[in-house]
Amino acid sequence: MFNEAEIASDILVPEPEIVEIEKHYRKRKNMVNQKDLPDNLPIEVIEHDLPADEQVCPQCDGNLHSIGTEALRRELKLIPARAVIVEHIRKVYGCRHCEKNECSVPIVKAAVSNSVIKGGFASAETIAHIATQKFVMAVPLYRQEQEWARYGLNLSRQTMSNWLIKATFDWLEPIYDALKELLCLRRVLHADGYEAYHGLSDNIKVVGCFAHARRKFDEAIKGLPKKDQAGSTAMVGKRFCDKLFSLERDFAKLSPEERHQQRQELSKPLLDEFYRWLGTFSPPEKTGLHAAAVYIAKSA
Repeated sequence: MFNEAEIASDILVPEPEIVEIEKHYRKRKNMVNQKDLPDNLPIEVIEHDLPADEQVCPQCDGNLHSIGTEALRRELKLIPARAVIVEHIRKVYGCRHCEKNECSVPIVKAAVSNSVIKGGFASAETIAHIATQKFVMAVPLYRQEQEWARYGLNLSRQTMSNWLIKATFDWLEPIYDALKELLCLRRVLHADGYEAYHGLSDNIKVVGCFAHARRKFDEAIKGLPKKDQAGSTAMVGKRFCDKLFSLERDFAKLSPEERHQQRQELSKPLLDEFYRWLGTFSPPEKTGLHAAAVYIAKSA
């Protein structure tokens, strides 16, 4: 796990060769082309210049002057995360006229947003980083604790746990509640193949995802010998899904109203044919095709 570079390294392997193709040169395809670098990243330009004492003509000893630049190469540079302290201050204002002429002077202060965690020193960026590392990158808090220590910061896993829990209740739970309230106003709930969704109360109709239905057919196809795949029942089911996806690509730029109309005119007849076809066979249990049929039946 940790010595992948040492295992893969081989000093006897030469650098990729430059091969001639139709009178121009191109690196072998196993090299990353510099044109593949993202064009939305900021660009840092490094200029390589001659020292002042070398700006002398090697032929006549006259002074050299710049006649242009030469593009050499582009590199992808990763800047590691760095910690900074953000200090909040606010302006306080008084009235010159009141200071001279009135008994009291009103004090006006600039508005300041609340901290993410009251009484804590965590910023939104810090909590987002900890949450992303833990829940997206699967980096446990004890390893994050070690990472913070390398920055010279004594941030314990207990403190990080407190921040995550507090931020969840204060900031994420209200969003969850608002989304749930909006969701419960809808006539349809559209979910993936997670089995728990099919254990909801009877007054909730779960609408399945055709991407998951197609995946079941695809898995059934891959479980067949190559010679039997093309004309298989699973291939027929997969092609129904592919036709639906092709229509959805055609509808992508339409308004919601236009998309609904096109689905009624084009997608619904295809779906009706699909469900009629599903009723014409009964696949054996514990097969990929049976799994696809069961999933679709639950989500129809």
